[in-house]
Amino acid sequence: MSYKTVLVHVDNSANAQRRYELASSVAQAQGAHLIGVAATGVSRFIQTPGSNDTDQETVKYLVAPVERYRQKAKDSLQGFTAFMQGKDVPHEELLVDDEPYDALKLLSRYSDLIVVGQSNDSDPVMANMLDFPEYIALNSGRPVLIAPYKGEPTPRIARVLIAWDASLSAARAVAGAIPILKSASQVTVAIFNPASKPDVVSQLPGADIALYLGRHDINVEVTQEKTQLEIGDALLRTASEKHSDLIVMGCYGHTRFREILLGGVTRSMLEKASIPVLVAH
Repeated sequence: MSYKTVLVHVDNSANAQRRYELASSVAQAQGAHLIGVAATGVSRFIQTPGSNDTDQETVKYLVAPVERYRQKAKDSLQGFTAFMQGKDVPHEELLVDDEPYDALKLLSRYSDLIVVGQSNDSDPVMANMLDFPEYIALNSGRPVLIAPYKGEPTPRIARVLIAWDASLSAARAVAGAIPILKSASQVTVAIFNPASKPDVVSQLPGADIALYLGRHDINVEVTQEKTQLEIGDALLRTASEKHSDLIVMGCYGHTRFREILLGGVTRSMLEKASIPVLVAH
């Protein structure tokens, strides 16, 4: 079991290359095809300027801005192409006339893993897309790997920390991460305050997921901890102690008209993590 198609969001944000590095590293390790997708921001529902159904007055006002948006997207693709030059990873560039939200959501249907950047309100390019990672996670139906904009780069994922509470989202995240888990040298399953979840955690918390992963030839260490900390903060502390390269967790929430409603742990991890986080909903 491995990823065969990895999709990475391409733009001209300040830390885009960290995203490309993570995506290309995973694609190379998996023998996957990497697709860099740049969205112009021009809705696919807007008629093409110059078509028979578009009057000349409309054309005059649409052509210039549409071409500017397309050129920006083309420039970002050139940056992706330059980054990938010389790397032993089969890849392609894809320019899409659409908003990034819809472009990635639709293309994710034909991918095994989507790589996006962590929200960063100090970056002008990303300031208007602060809900982008969680939107893709909640709408793609695929595991989403979020590359942080801070912290040390992650050239290879060797040590993985799984946040486990036996929920549906956590189960989907673990299943989506199996190709990465199989190549990891250390996998830790962390369970916080297990006694508080008798309805979803067995009498031996972690035993079931350890057995499940063992059948995939993935050896895991299970840790249990009672904590008064917010679970997100406890998880980040454990990741630091374990020198983890990746956190795997469920993504809780729902979307309505672009309003993102997330659980506190999910929000905390997406905002504070300085290592990659793989999420699924």
